Amino acid sequence: MASRPSPYRPLKGAPRSGSLDSDDEEANAQNRAVQIIGYLPDLKPFVNGPELSEESLANTRRVNFDEDLLLKHAQERQREDFGQSPPQTPFLRAFDSKKAFSEWFREGSVRGSVFNLCSATLGAGALALPYAFSKSGWLLGFIMLLIGAAGTVFSINMLVVARDLTGLKSYEDLTVHLFGRKMGLLVELNIIIFCFGTAVAYLIAVGDILEPVCVSSDLGKWLAGMGEDDPWTDALKRKVRMLAMCIFFGAIMFPLSLLEKINSLRFTSFFGVLSIFYLVFATAFHSTQHMVRLGFANTWGQAKAANFRLLDFAQAMPIIMFAFTCQVNVFSIYDELERPSPRRMGKVTNYAILVCIVVYAMTGVFGSLEYHDETNQNILNNFFQDGKDSEGGQSIVILMAFVAMALTIVMAFPLVVFPCRYTMDVMLFHDSPPNWWRHFGLTAVICGLTLVVSLKVPNISVVFQLMGGTTSAFVCFVLPAAFAIHLERIQRGILKTGVETYGSLLAGDGSPEGSMKENGILVNRENPEAGKSAGHKITKCELMGSWILAIGGVVVGVVSTSVTIYNLVEHTG
Repeated sequence: MASRPSPYRPLKGAPRSGSLDSDDEEANAQNRAVQIIGYLPDLKPFVNGPELSEESLANTRRVNFDEDLLLKHAQERQREDFGQSPPQTPFLRAFDSKKAFSEWFREGSVRGSVFNLCSATLGAGALALPYAFSKSGWLLGFIMLLIGAAGTVFSINMLVVARDLTGLKSYEDLTVHLFGRKMGLLVELNIIIFCFGTAVAYLIAVGDILEPVCVSSDLGKWLAGMGEDDPWTDALKRKVRMLAMCIFFGAIMFPLSLLEKINSLRFTSFFGVLSIFYLVFATAFHSTQHMVRLGFANTWGQAKAANFRLLDFAQAMPIIMFAFTCQVNVFSIYDELERPSPRRMGKVTNYAILVCIVVYAMTGVFGSLEYHDETNQNILNNFFQDGKDSEGGQSIVILMAFVAMALTIVMAFPLVVFPCRYTMDVMLFHDSPPNWWRHFGLTAVICGLTLVVSLKVPNISVVFQLMGGTTSAFVCFVLPAAFAIHLERIQRGILKTGVETYGSLLAGDGSPEGSMKENGILVNRENPEAGKSAGHKITKCELMGSWILAIGGVVVGVVSTSVTIYNLVEHTG
């Protein structure tokens, strides 16, 4: 999401995935391989609320919830949706038993956390990166990619600092605690819109794959009701695309979205990461093969290095911002990290973003070097057209890329539908027991809207541009910077009173988990490393970087969204 929401975070007080017995879980923690299931929103701040001052309580409309009933229902949903693994095939049993995999990707290890963060970042956004690089030029595109990566690293570091200063363990909880319930609801709405937009992008990608397959076969003519010698028109191609998408959606994607045990798809993230790596290989292979066959001067030599037109920049940058969306998963990855500390999380962040830079740079550069201004919004469409025009047909390397991305999209689609359904279920039916018909109805509404929107949107890059300029810009870049700016102001207020460090503060009740509730600061004493970081003082450089990130995120978001909407209106007009 980018572009795929990643690891599962349980509700506070609810059992964790994979085991309902906490003692067994702790006993097996060291040997458990990392498993990613999907992003689960933290809705407790909205159903119970943070600890607020009397003045805040007077100005906040609160909804009364039965906390015990909420926890009971949350645990029931956890058991049904996540708690029990389905029967495994011999292949999966063999896969799970691989000692090397368990050792290298152990949950909570640096490698396992790097894999988690890579899985949360890498996604369908890679399909549109060659288009972004072709708009900006391959060199300027690479520089923009580095800027996006630097902003991502900085925002993650600020989130970790905010998490340790406040002791809050979810993005939603931190937002509500620092900026109030209304801002928290706005953030949750942005996250759900992002998941919905990602689902729309997946369906559009399915259409991009199905359309050329149908048009080049008798299946398409049968769907369109055409004669064998009738020529294809744009209207007929559009009709076949819509019919193929509806059939594929109804037969495969919607039934998968009805799964009540999302743990059935727990290998989706691992397969998705492998698919993205294979897409990089296929893009580099195809581009290099094209260059060797036609010569450097006729291929790579004609690619533009930089394009400084504002409109092209405004189309390219939000795609890159969307590709680096992962910040909402930082809290769960950090909390699962062995001996969590800002230093260890910084190592995880640097390694993961470096991997993402290599993957994205190779995809964007090689794709734009081959197709130049003819680069499609989805690089797979370029590959398919080349295979169609070639006498030898499509190469096995590219066919495997099609198959890998198609399977990834099919398996990842339910994972972005789930948080939307979960949020609607908890917020609208918090006092009702789980019900299959309600589960079916919510899924049908969400998936139905996703299908309708995907049939209306002209191409996949429009979704990435809109999501990158709105939800990604706000949640992933502007808000982490706002957290740091807000906490720095609180720090300055405390420092004026002569208090040297946060580690010396205690709550009014003398509890060892000392807090300054009136200022929104909670001292985190869960472990020695966190205790040290609780005294972290946000520096002037960090404050300046936060302002640059916040202002840059707002400017890029507003400009790019305006350009995208303008182009969309022009296209539909």
